[in-house]
Amino acid sequence: MDYLTNYYKNLCEQLQEKLNILEAQVKSAANLPSQEGMKKSNEEMSKFQKNRESKEREARIKQTSKDKSVGDKAEKEHMMKQEKSNK
Repeated sequence: MDYLTNYYKNLCEQLQEKLNILEAQVKSAANLPSQEGMKKSNEEMSKFQKNRESKEREARIKQTSKDKSVGDKAEKEHMMKQEKSNK
């Protein structure tokens, strides 16, 4: 190997060691939960999301029903006005 290749190879190895040390410090400082804890957290988030989606769906159904009943009422009024004007 020539001088520059060797220099950059050594520099890379030193930086990788420093990076590994920093990653270990971050993980220990963050006190990351175990895989089981992460799984439980994901399950809770999934339940929360499904519940929210269910509530949103119910709200859309109610709004659609409300819009339909308003539309039906307006249509009935229009039909009654037409019948009166035809007489």
